[in-house]
Amino acid sequence: MASEKARESGSFDEYNEALLDRKAMQELQDKFCEAQHVYARCFSRTRGVVTDVFGGEEELAWLNSRISAETYMTLLQRLVASPYENVLEAETGDPVIRCCGLAVRVKGAIVALWVVMGVIGGEEEDEAFPEKLMRTTTSDFDRALELLETMSKKLLTARMDEIFAEEATKRVEDEREEIRRKLKRNEAVTNIVLMQESENSFSGIVNDILEQAVNYLELTHAGLWRISRDGETVDMIAEYSYENSVSYMKKVRRVPVDRIPFLTGKPYMISSDSVKPGDFERLFQEYHIHAAVSLPVEVGGKAGMYLTFMEAKRPRIWDVTDIKFLNDVRQIIQSILERRIQRNSLASSYASLEAVLENAGCALFVEEPNEEKILFLNRAFKDLFPESGRLKNIRDLFMPEKIPLENKFTEVYSAAGKKWIDFRTTPITWVDGSKVNLYTLVDVSERKKKILELEKELDTDALTGLHNRRRCERTLDRYIKESSGSEDGGALILVNIDDFKAINEGIGHSYGDLLLKQVAQDLLKLPGIENNCYRLEGDTFAILLTNLQIYLLNDIVEEIRAMFVRPWYLKGEDYYCNMCLAVVRYPEDAETAAEMFVKADVAMSDAKRSGKNRISHYNDSVEMTDIRRTDMERCLREAVENDCEEFVVYYQPVTDIRDGMDKCKGAEALLRWDSKELGMVSPSDFIPMAEYLGLIGRIGAHVMAEACRSLRYWNDYGHPEFRVSINLSMFQILQSDIVDTIARVLRETGVLPANVTLDVTEAMSVTDLGRMKRVLFEIRRLGVKVALDDFGIGNSSLNHIRELPIDQIKIDTSFVRDIQEDKYSAAFVRLVAELAHTIGLTTTVEGVETEEQLKELREIGTEFIQGYYFGKPMKKSEFEELFV
Repeated sequence: MASEKARESGSFDEYNEALLDRKAMQELQDKFCEAQHVYARCFSRTRGVVTDVFGGEEELAWLNSRISAETYMTLLQRLVASPYENVLEAETGDPVIRCCGLAVRVKGAIVALWVVMGVIGGEEEDEAFPEKLMRTTTSDFDRALELLETMSKKLLTARMDEIFAEEATKRVEDEREEIRRKLKRNEAVTNIVLMQESENSFSGIVNDILEQAVNYLELTHAGLWRISRDGETVDMIAEYSYENSVSYMKKVRRVPVDRIPFLTGKPYMISSDSVKPGDFERLFQEYHIHAAVSLPVEVGGKAGMYLTFMEAKRPRIWDVTDIKFLNDVRQIIQSILERRIQRNSLASSYASLEAVLENAGCALFVEEPNEEKILFLNRAFKDLFPESGRLKNIRDLFMPEKIPLENKFTEVYSAAGKKWIDFRTTPITWVDGSKVNLYTLVDVSERKKKILELEKELDTDALTGLHNRRRCERTLDRYIKESSGSEDGGALILVNIDDFKAINEGIGHSYGDLLLKQVAQDLLKLPGIENNCYRLEGDTFAILLTNLQIYLLNDIVEEIRAMFVRPWYLKGEDYYCNMCLAVVRYPEDAETAAEMFVKADVAMSDAKRSGKNRISHYNDSVEMTDIRRTDMERCLREAVENDCEEFVVYYQPVTDIRDGMDKCKGAEALLRWDSKELGMVSPSDFIPMAEYLGLIGRIGAHVMAEACRSLRYWNDYGHPEFRVSINLSMFQILQSDIVDTIARVLRETGVLPANVTLDVTEAMSVTDLGRMKRVLFEIRRLGVKVALDDFGIGNSSLNHIRELPIDQIKIDTSFVRDIQEDKYSAAFVRLVAELAHTIGLTTTVEGVETEEQLKELREIGTEFIQGYYFGKPMKKSEFEELFV
């Protein structure tokens, strides 16, 4: 596939147009330039200019007079030629103008190029400047470049991942569809072959066979025509119509033979695009047919019957597999007819059956089960297993316990044939009346190979080439099971690079990626590691030791410590970085992979709190004491079992500041646990435990019901404009019944759905964007609103605003804390607010605590405010006293 080649070569040129959508990039550029007071233009490596420069004619003419086109081209050529540099500055020779080129790399390949210009100061010069010329400062210009790189890279990376995922999904679906088609054909052939033993009437058997053929090929109609003894007329004696859509049985009664042009003893395969002679054109119009196949069936040595297969609803082009299948059907019906005519002629029946089985389109093997005697092998079987001439029975090819039960396809491996086979056993009655086994075999080796290749791709970290977390979890589970009963267990080692974010920001993401690759290669060189080294995520690596390698634990820990004492050569210089290391043993510390990772995270947190270059071995004192954790888990389970009575919903007011009246327009519902035994427990302590124990679904449903009941009361008694926001965690979204749960709460509480807003975080959308979109569309169909919470942190992407079905953006509190001094934060909030207003969304800013912050946000134009300035989270009674 193209995506595989792109990943291997590091080139995404063929995806360039899909990645760099002109409209989207122009909109991003214009908003960015207006907010940052700079001028910019986007270029593609393969298509040249992507966007028009932002600004008026007078401004652009002035800039062009100062900077030549040759300067731009030289700058772009330098960027393309540099394997590591993302930002280069051109020598303009003008003290008031800075011109920089920015290369946006996705997975190491350049996919977009920006030229950014800024006018620095210039007020003290005598020369006249255009009236509307935008100016900036040196520090603001540098920040603008960093912001543009981050926004572009996240937008393009998300789009690239989406393209790759679509291609991989299509590849797997195509392979699955091919297997489904083959299995469907094999099932149809097997069912039709079995009908030879039926004692029904001839027309009844033919009806059943025609039904199988019509359903397999998805046709409109099939029928059997019989010519009268005098040869003058024809009647239809059997038919099957898909869903009874059309019937010709009554119409075809004693029809003169000369009115039906295909009654010539020859087969006809007429597709929708075939040229039809006059008689056939008339017949197709009379019977409203698009395409048809007619096959003669011999009676007494001449064509006395005709099988017809017709498509009357849509155009159809017959292919070779269709015709081959229909010929097989004809031969089976011919065989049945001959058996009815000559019941005592076993040789004739066997010859017909052999002809059918030889052309079945799959490998067939017939065996007498008691004596294990081979009765028949068709040509396809012999081609599949060239050594079949030496076979004594089917067990020479497969392990006996691997041979599937009757009427069930099983994927098995043949060591003799070195092939993967889809294998099915069907008991049938042979031509002589004996009970035999019919084995159907389909070679799926190529499909299996592609699946294994895809599994390898899914298990591999694209940057370092190491196995990823998905593979690590599976392998660790297997190691734990294999060590059961052994005196020695194994271990999980986590290695985390300290302050990796600072390395990325200090010397650039490309060098950060280079550091990760060097760490991966050095870990692989450690004695005894072999293939048990993994990159879990970001700057975290894992090493697994089996019960046969555990004696190396201390040596490996010391080797890793020594690795980070030495410098790493990056950007032409030596760089020193620190790490923290966590060790968890099995089975003494944990007995499942999930527990191992939880406790490894606990040990890593302990190491991080202790400082740099720390090593932490998990033990009970690292985490909360066993008694404390056990008590909390027990109390949490009891609280849920007791109808969640201990869980209290607090409410924090949400204020509308648009008209200057600063009115409360509702609240955000926040979960608190007032345990009878433990007292008030912090949400940061019990919510992760509830998610780990699988209890968050019931707790979340309780919070939703309580919040909706409160909202219904407020709406009914004087505040119809009040709305409530309710948080949905990733674990709730991933539950299959989440939409049904929300619908049930809305129905039982009777609340107006439009007054309910469900908050989801960006982290969820990054996990599975496709699934998130589907679930949110279903939720919105219930009438509730959806808000994108914590926007601006983590894996933020403007693409999420476009892709996800949302009504509101909630900007994270980190952008409010220093909004008066931090121009980046102010520009980001303004950019998001203006973008939301343009596309019809509302914005809520969280964490507002001071009058100065409120004033700044009011000037920016945000609509809703939430924070301690208007009220902390409070009990329902306190909220109602203050605001209701």
